[in-house]
This record gives sequence, C-alpha cells and structure tokens, in this order.
Amino acid sequence: MIAAWDAGGNVTAQRVTAAGVPLWGAGVTVGNGAFLPELVSDDAGGALIAWEPGGIQRIDANGTLLWPGSASRSSRRGAR
Repeated sequence: MIAAWDAGGNVTAQRVTAAGVPLWGAGVTVGNGAFLPELVSDDAGGALIAWEPGGIQRIDANGTLLWPGSASRSSRRGAR
C-alpha cells in the first residue's frame, strides 16, 4: 500500500507492507509547497498523487518519481 500526507508543506509518500513496515526509509517527497494530497493507484504497483495548489506526480512501486521537473506541477489555466 502507498500512503501520502502533508508533512509541513510538502507532500510525502510511503509504501508499507501489510504488516505496516515502511519500505521507503523516511518516505519520498513528491511535492514542495503542497497540501491536501489525494492518491489513486496506477494499477502497476505505483500511484498518481495530486495536491493543492495544482500539482501531480506519478511514483512507481520502488519510490521513484516518474514525472520529474516541470511535469510535477500542473496549471489550472483553461480548466473548466
């Protein structure tokens, strides 16, 4: 299972075993200046994590960020 939370203005993700053992050390920061994360499985062992204000990131089963750099922030311009 992968969980995500707001850790003092940064969104952090962690993969845990069924017994609750963390697998990614202290966790992986997926978004800076971010809050209110929401997470959905990517059906490949990883997850898509979105947060306010307008960021999104995909993380794989090993804790690797798959959309580095500019892809980790999205713009709401033109969104309806």
